[in-house]
Amino acid sequence: MHELDVAGRRFTIERATRHDVQGIARLLADDVLGAGRESAADSAYASAFDEIDADSNQYLAVVKNASGEIVGTFQ
Repeated sequence: MHELDVAGRRFTIERATRHDVQGIARLLADDVLGAGRESAADSAYASAFDEIDADSNQYLAVVKNASGEIVGTFQ
């Protein structure tokens, strides 16, 4: 886990876990582009996570605010 300070706000960056999948899906669906094509209820996210997680060449990260809410993701 890494800590990040942006304009006085603290965030953590860490490797995503299966527990984070719903939060990542909600984040993607709560976007102008994703609102029409993403669904936080889509079970395909769990399968996609499993594929990414099984590949040692991949690193899926989540950025969480001080409350632990996922506010960003990158791969």
